[in-house]
Amino acid sequence: MGILVIIGIGAIAWYHYGPPSQPPPAPAPVAQTAPPPAPAAKTEPQYPVPAPSDDDTQKAPSLPALNDSDSAVRGELQSLAGKAPIDSLLIPHQIIARWVAFIDSLDRDGLEPAQWPVRALKSQPEVSKDPDSGTLLLNPDNAKRYAPYLAVVRAVDAKLLVAFYFRYYPLFQRAYENLGYGGHYFNTRLVHILDHLLATPVVDGAISLVQPSVRYKFADPELEDLSFGQKMLIRLGPDGEKTVKAKLREIRAAVIAGSKQPSKTGSPQ
Repeated sequence: MGILVIIGIGAIAWYHYGPPSQPPPAPAPVAQTAPPPAPAAKTEPQYPVPAPSDDDTQKAPSLPALNDSDSAVRGELQSLAGKAPIDSLLIPHQIIARWVAFIDSLDRDGLEPAQWPVRALKSQPEVSKDPDSGTLLLNPDNAKRYAPYLAVVRAVDAKLLVAFYFRYYPLFQRAYENLGYGGHYFNTRLVHILDHLLATPVVDGAISLVQPSVRYKFADPELEDLSFGQKMLIRLGPDGEKTVKAKLREIRAAVIAGSKQPSKTGSPQ
């Protein structure tokens, strides 16, 4: 699951590319998002998550309840990415519920920053003006702000990350059902989101912006019409986008490879 990759995206992307009109609100509880169109009937998992083997069950401690999982999940993420990055970036409450809602929103309009699972970057985007036309441009130097976060993306081992995700999958599934998706499977949704992000166009050259109100938007209507997740990738710059996509491909490959393993009949996928 692309948790640390989405940290690399979500924590560094300034919401709609501009400063908020008022101070950021305190972290808010996860709210139900409007589900995308879904089949009317319950569907079988397209990518079934492997059930733990008896050996794994004996070695690993039992999973906590979703509402009691923050401490354990935070410790696991610290072991994957390091204590300092996790402590500085992660919202430590409702961790799994926030990730599930955030990931589910990436092919639509995203969530309000108060519901994000990570802290938004506080610095302003680097914007310049074309000296001839006066057009607002996204400054190429803007991508330099993201270097520390992209270093985390590069360092995370995709297979270990997916192993963590599979181990805690029942909690991810429960959080997904809590959003109103009973009878559907978060792992299928995750693969769809990964494919959606990987389909993001790479924009070479200057990107024009407009500022109709407080927040910046892409001047190109085709770019502005992209989903929240795809626009976040573009804001990383071509090199940053390619870095994140490379990790997303590794994660997707590990999820698909693991999903080919048999699972227990009737277990949530």
